[in-house]
Amino acid sequence: MDDAVSISRRIIAMKKFYEARVCTVCFISPIFPGITNVLSIIEQVKNVCNLVWLENLNLRGNYKATIMDYIKEKYPNLYPLYQEIYINGNCRYWEELDKEISDAISGLKEATGLDKYNKVLKNAKALNEAEAGHVIQQKAGQTFRQ
Repeated sequence: MDDAVSISRRIIAMKKFYEARVCTVCFISPIFPGITNVLSIIEQVKNVCNLVWLENLNLRGNYKATIMDYIKEKYPNLYPLYQEIYINGNCRYWEELDKEISDAISGLKEATGLDKYNKVLKNAKALNEAEAGHVIQQKAGQTFRQ
């Protein structure tokens, strides 16, 4: 889990495509609560991509225990948060993050041409798992650059 290509290297590659007028999408997934700095990533990519998609960390089946054990070992201070979200089904973290993202997007609208922010917050309690997703579309009408 800790061996992925760095975010900075990914952004450099995305910028090259964007500058070549290729439609680029920054898909931030999974969002690990307390670990993934979504706002920082959005700030870094706001001028080098057409779309930003976000998806929370979904834990199901055996994978849930694997991730919970990983968090307990590597980020013990975050373990209570993960228990609250993934064991107790509390969506408050995702709701607060959604508000932070929405507020940040409002501030970027004039500077970047950001025109549309769609949020999808699924009913996590019905699934007994916290699930959230967000889509941000920059520069309305430019989903695919010409």
